[in-house]
Amino acid sequence: AARKYKPTHLTQAASQSESFSLHHLSHKTDEGSPSEAYDLSTKRFAELFNRFSFSFSFRRDGTTSFLRDESECAKREESILNNCSYIERNARQPQNAPASLVQVKSLRVPFDHFAGYYADVTKSPLYLVIMAAEAAHDRSVFSSEIIQALITFKWQAFASACFIFQFVMYVVYIGVNTINAWLFIEALRQELPVFDTSPIADWLLYLYAPLLFLSLYLLLLEVMQMRVMPLHIYATGIWNWLDLVGILLQLALNGAFWFRPIRDPTIFTLCHSALGVQLTLSYLQLLSFFRGLTAAGPLVRMITKIISEAIPFLLVLLIILSGFAMGLAV
Repeated sequence: AARKYKPTHLTQAASQSESFSLHHLSHKTDEGSPSEAYDLSTKRFAELFNRFSFSFSFRRDGTTSFLRDESECAKREESILNNCSYIERNARQPQNAPASLVQVKSLRVPFDHFAGYYADVTKSPLYLVIMAAEAAHDRSVFSSEIIQALITFKWQAFASACFIFQFVMYVVYIGVNTINAWLFIEALRQELPVFDTSPIADWLLYLYAPLLFLSLYLLLLEVMQMRVMPLHIYATGIWNWLDLVGILLQLALNGAFWFRPIRDPTIFTLCHSALGVQLTLSYLQLLSFFRGLTAAGPLVRMITKIISEAIPFLLVLLIILSGFAMGLAV
């Protein structure tokens, strides 16, 4: 339940705020219900000003604050009154002049430190919301304006930078992995030793260290994800399996690197197949990053949804084709 504070001076969101300003203020009306959007004249602005319960702001570091310092409130009240004067001056303009009304949309946030930093991510409100939505298979909660505002704030504050960094790292991994795969299969075919003086063997040695580092980095990300996510939810994510299998195959190939030349046809075939599967999974996993892009995200979601819904049909078709194949073969 929301805490109810005594009426105090309300100010605009803190000057250090980036995502939340007057249109994202948390308050409670006298009737105890969230207010609607307001087109404010000077009088209406002052009336709404006195009905707010507390001053609420999201700082740049993600913490929340409630203003109780009277001197601080007085300073910020002056900023609000200046805005009132600005609106009053514009109200005296001719009717054909552009309107300068201020629209305020207030949202109630009933939790202190709602968008703050949590050392233990499992105690974060957003984490609890996500886990509950996954467990119930119901994502309707993300249509809430409060949740959307919270996600937007976290995305702009730090998540977008983390996403871009991981995306760049994965693109570099894909490039190094692709070059290494082509050189490695050529080295297997030519039965080149590890420390051969040929250019192919030299380039494989140069690429080994960065490829191993990137593989371990991606594995570390998966382990961190396993630690904060329940195992049954992690195991149901197809992207998690693509990533994990691809990384483990790459680490196995890094181990096989030191056993060249490989003259056993069976081991050669296994290495060749592992290279092909690993490279395919790596490129498919690249699609998971496109889910974070506004233009490509819906397309990736649509493709995965179509594939998941087509699986029962494909199973039935496979059984029918297998039956005819066995019957004709006999």
